[in-house]
Amino acid sequence: MDLKAAPIKKVIFAEGASAGIPCILLDCLSKEAKTRDVNEVISELLTISKIKTVLVKGKISEQTEIKTVLSGLSARGKSLIFITPASEDISVVRMVRNLAITLVAKPPTKDENNIKQSNFGYLMETDTVKFNIKSLEDYEKAKDFILIKKLKIPSIDFSINNCKDFVEVLTKYLEDCEQFLFKTRITKILTDE
Repeated sequence: MDLKAAPIKKVIFAEGASAGIPCILLDCLSKEAKTRDVNEVISELLTISKIKTVLVKGKISEQTEIKTVLSGLSARGKSLIFITPASEDISVVRMVRNLAITLVAKPPTKDENNIKQSNFGYLMETDTVKFNIKSLEDYEKAKDFILIKKLKIPSIDFSINNCKDFVEVLTKYLEDCEQFLFKTRITKILTDE
């Protein structure tokens, strides 16, 4: 079985409930991804024994082999963080042990809903839904979606990395915090760029 994946890297996970944890990154969404044997990928990930958490980015719908990798690593005691678009069906990986899932979404609109609603029934305490916020309007859409649907989401991240209205969104978020009945975070990754 083959899997498309970028070269494996050591990283610090920067967002969500697991922020700050050293991880081994297996990126199956990268433009650098090359076809590799699944068993070789698992073996390589297991050779980095000092880091106990593996961060996997991918889409199950495009690479069903990701489930094989997650199951193989879980069976060997690795903790896992799986980052996938919220439009993907997570039911196929939900039974993998030691797995925290981060669903990444754009704020939904009336005409476009890029979030698979059935996923909310599979979320567990360790999981996160991350909304990529580009403007104050995006923040309002995401907030309304959460509050109107009364979703039971263990943890929400509003990621404002490329947000043009950074200060306004942060101010509005601070005003809104009491409305949220669950753990929320607003994140911005700072770089030297």
